[in-house]
Amino acid sequence: MVLSPLTTSLPKLQLKPGRWTVGSAATCSYRIVAEGVRPRHALLLCGGQTTLLKAWDTHTWHNGQPVHGEVRLQTGDRVTVGSVEFTVEPAGPVVVERAPSPIRSSSEPDGWDLERLRGQIQDLRDELSQRVSRRQAAIPAEPLIETTHPDVERMSARVVELEHSADEARRLLEQTQQELSSLRAEQAERDA
Repeated sequence: MVLSPLTTSLPKLQLKPGRWTVGSAATCSYRIVAEGVRPRHALLLCGGQTTLLKAWDTHTWHNGQPVHGEVRLQTGDRVTVGSVEFTVEPAGPVVVERAPSPIRSSSEPDGWDLERLRGQIQDLRDELSQRVSRRQAAIPAEPLIETTHPDVERMSARVVELEHSADEARRLLEQTQQELSSLRAEQAERDA
């Protein structure tokens, strides 16, 4: 699929598999500098057969309706980001030069970074356990001398660091979800 702006001043965005951040920040994979577009406005999650639009700002619309959470995009849909309107078209030529964003910030409200950190922690634990097992198997049956190998110390420190990062990411995720709930409640009161 292609996200095609109704204004000619912006390039089309071919929705290849990956994560596409949308907003006015220079770090976004699809940058839109226009009225009402926030630095981190929305996220497009593109898989093989499915593309999801996740709203990070309340001024994100899908087919004339505000996006609350996420929606699945289909050919023919209309998407509005701030003051810029797009149509979703069948795949066409690649126009945007930036690649999809890597998972990089624990402040993203989708929890993906937290899962990535958990996976890294588990990988490090597994690797550490395998190394310890191999070393123990290689140690002769003589009395052990209490020493710690530098690799084990370094990996243990890295595990502690990643666990701390995961805790921080979890705290930020909870804080963001609370803020989002509060903003939704305020919006509901305004809409009522």
